[in-house]
Amino acid sequence: MTFPSKFVVGSSMRKIIERYQKVSGARLSEFDNQHLYCEMTRMKNENEKLQTNIRHMLGEDLTSMTMAELHHLEQQLEVASNRVRSRKNHLMLQQLDNLRRKERLLEEQNNHLCRLLAEHQAAVEGVAEPMIDFGVFCQTAEPRGNPLQLQPFRLQPTQPNLQESGMQRPALQL
Repeated sequence: MTFPSKFVVGSSMRKIIERYQKVSGARLSEFDNQHLYCEMTRMKNENEKLQTNIRHMLGEDLTSMTMAELHHLEQQLEVASNRVRSRKNHLMLQQLDNLRRKERLLEEQNNHLCRLLAEHQAAVEGVAEPMIDFGVFCQTAEPRGNPLQLQPFRLQPTQPNLQESGMQRPALQL
C-alpha cells in the first residue's frame, strides 16, 4: 500500500499547515501568540480571584477586605449556612419518617409473631384461650399511657416447678 506523496512523513509541519489553509480556507494566523497570551492571562487572573474568594469563604486572608466586603461576605455565608441547615433538616425529617415507618412495620410483625406464639402455646397445652401476655414485646389492643412504662409479663408455665414447696422430688437411689 502506497501513500500519496503529499502525506509523506518527511514533509515539514509548516507545509502541512499551508496545505490545510489552502484547502479549507481557514487562517490559523488569526490565533496569534498575542491572543493566546491575553487569554492565558485572563484565565490566570480569574483563577487567582476564585482562589481568593475560596480563602475568604474559609475565613482566611480577611485583613485586606473592607467593611463593605466583609459585610457582603457575611451575608453570603449566612445564606449558604441557611441552605445547608435547611438541607440537613430535610434529610433528618426524611430519615425520621423512614424510621417511624420501619417502627410501625416492626410493631405489626411483632404483634403477629406474638399472636402466633400464643396460639401455638395454647395448642401445645390444649388450652382454649392463650394466656401469654408479653407486655412490652406484644402490644395489647388498649393504648399505652406512657411508652416508657414497662408492662409485666404473664406466662403460663408448661412444666411444674419442682422447686416449689408441696412438690416432692423422687429420691435417687443407686
